[in-house]
Amino acid sequence: MFDKENENEQYKKRGAELKEQAKLLVMDFMNNTKVCHSDGEGMSQTDIFKDCGFGWEDYGVAKPNNQVSWLVALLWDLSRNGKVKRIPARKKWRLTKGG
Repeated sequence: MFDKENENEQYKKRGAELKEQAKLLVMDFMNNTKVCHSDGEGMSQTDIFKDCGFGWEDYGVAKPNNQVSWLVALLWDLSRNGKVKRIPARKKWRLTKGG
């Protein structure tokens, strides 16, 4: 018998795993990129997005600057957990001292 609710839970679980892997990739990238260190100048979310390889090609309505939106949520989630912080004056992100 087809159990749609159970199937949807499997997709949600896989999606949650992908989000965790993306966060680990961003944290690894930032830890290994000097400008992203807590004493660095920071890096724009667009550059983090591109340098982590998250960008797709330009698909007309799905231009790269629209694609970065989900990374914004990822960075704010890391910020909420005390890993990264946004430098408002520069509109850049960097690790926290404990990140």
